[in-house]
Amino acid sequence: MYQVGDKILYANTGACVIERIESLRFDRKREKYYVLRPLFQKTSVIYVPVENQELTSKMQPMPSRDEAEHLIDSLPAMEVFSIPDAQERKAYIDELMHQKGNGGLLKVIKSLYGIKRQRIREGKSLHVSDENALHEALRLLCDELAYPLGTEPSQIFDRLQTTLEENA
Repeated sequence: MYQVGDKILYANTGACVIERIESLRFDRKREKYYVLRPLFQKTSVIYVPVENQELTSKMQPMPSRDEAEHLIDSLPAMEVFSIPDAQERKAYIDELMHQKGNGGLLKVIKSLYGIKRQRIREGKSLHVSDENALHEALRLLCDELAYPLGTEPSQIFDRLQTTLEENA
């Protein structure tokens, strides 16, 4: 069980702090909830029922500083995917985006960044669903790595951008 003050990653939200654990009433039912506050989206609050395994399984520990550094350092050697069919690519991206750990996000970012560069060279733009997935993967990964590295998401974004450019 997580404790108040724990920094965690939550599903499609990113880095959060457990502000409190309290008994709340929603839909006429009183339950204990984790009250999560996203670290980089100060206006949001997320309520996760402590006893709901499906939702609590979306909570995972924050990576350590060393794990975050290692993940960024692994970017140049990471394999990319190339799936020509848009529907198959979208399904695969969705699968990667929902994996535990950050490796899936990094693979989405590197792969779609490469596809985007190639499309630009051809005078075309990236498919809208691919552009949205790239944007969301970058947002999540930058949020997730900023706290353990003691920085802001924008600095993680700049670091990833530089690494991608150097290895393009």
